[in-house]
Amino acid sequence: MSSFTKSIIRRMIDMKKWIRPDSLTVIGGVRAAAVSRFFGFEIDPANILAWAFLLLGYIKAHALVVVVRYANGLPYGFRINSRKTIFTLVAFLFVVCDVAFDLQLPTEIILTVAAAVTGYNYMEAQKDAREAEAEAAEARQSH
Repeated sequence: MSSFTKSIIRRMIDMKKWIRPDSLTVIGGVRAAAVSRFFGFEIDPANILAWAFLLLGYIKAHALVVVVRYANGLPYGFRINSRKTIFTLVAFLFVVCDVAFDLQLPTEIILTVAAAVTGYNYMEAQKDAREAEAEAAEARQSH
């Protein structure tokens, strides 16, 4: 192989670390902060807390499923569970609309929506983890 080809392959391998959900979350947070600063939005600390709560809840729910799949020898690449993703995106839009349209929703409502979605994501992750364990048990019995 030429040194040019080797450098391209090395860079592609290095880029995989940026495609993980936690890396994308940090990059998205920085971009959101830059956009809010550029457009002059005043962001309430409750909204920032809700965003962080949603992101951490989604990442932890995803990590739970990945750990169970990895421990059982199942493929564990990043898969988007549509229900968890849709509810998380709707909650994000709720928080973003509060900031963008200056709805001035009470802090309790924003944090309650974030907590409800995070709880739902955790329950779905537990269900997905149980399904992964059952899939692994079935695979072990078939061998």
